[in-house]
Amino acid sequence: MKKKSLPIIILAVLGTLLFLSIYNAMGFQAQPAQTHDENAVAELATSQVTRSEDESGEEQTSEEFVQMTEDDHGRAEEYDHPIHLTFDDGPNAATPAILNELKKYYYKATFFMLEPQMKQYPDLVKRIVNEGHAVGLHGVTHVVDTFYGSEEVALQEMLDTQDTLYDLTGVKSTLVRTPYGSIPYFTDSFRALFDEHELKLWDWNVDSEDWKGGDYLNNVTTQIKKVEENGQIPTIVMHDKEKTADQLSDLLNYLSKHEFTPVKIYEDDEPINFKCNDRCSYRN
Repeated sequence: MKKKSLPIIILAVLGTLLFLSIYNAMGFQAQPAQTHDENAVAELATSQVTRSEDESGEEQTSEEFVQMTEDDHGRAEEYDHPIHLTFDDGPNAATPAILNELKKYYYKATFFMLEPQMKQYPDLVKRIVNEGHAVGLHGVTHVVDTFYGSEEVALQEMLDTQDTLYDLTGVKSTLVRTPYGSIPYFTDSFRALFDEHELKLWDWNVDSEDWKGGDYLNNVTTQIKKVEENGQIPTIVMHDKEKTADQLSDLLNYLSKHEFTPVKIYEDDEPINFKCNDRCSYRN
């Protein structure tokens, strides 16, 4: 009886050992598979949440970074060296290059646009708004004798431009810049009528003279220093021109290196107006 049971015992022991061997092998292989799944999830999460460092050196998730760059930089009073970049006479074929350069630096500007140009380039008007820039009114004709022919004509040009901008973007802007600036043509009677319609007149205190077609960087940087010394926010007038766009990168690089922060103009910002001297009795 004992001799017959010995093979059975041996077989039982071998079967048990085989079972344990298979079980352990299966358990050993399952662990790496689970680790692989966890790694895959971690890699996916990492790919969806990139990180970057802001100026303070703190990390930001991609969602936070996108939110920061899509929004404007805030109000001028929040910075030590705020500056307004303004562009007149657009939009046109040069505007995309200007927008592209601004986007590289996450800078915001203000575009004073002509109504015929807005009708010709409606997609650019929408892009300007969608990328967080401010939009203002520059009139219709840009002809001195026509625009300043009467107070009513000047007002109607701005109201027509305002309506077109609203139709295209849903934005009702009250920021205006008159052709060639407010002095000497925009006298008290014009100002009074514009005030009645709550239109806010913006001139500038830094003239790039980019319309001359030359190098405007040195001209602008010299004026910026003087304006800051006088306690004003530099407000640069430029134009939607190809040569302006070509040199814009140099200007933006200068501003970045010297810690200027370009911010857009808000509806309730205090406007920069030319000195009236003996021509008119209006705010500075």
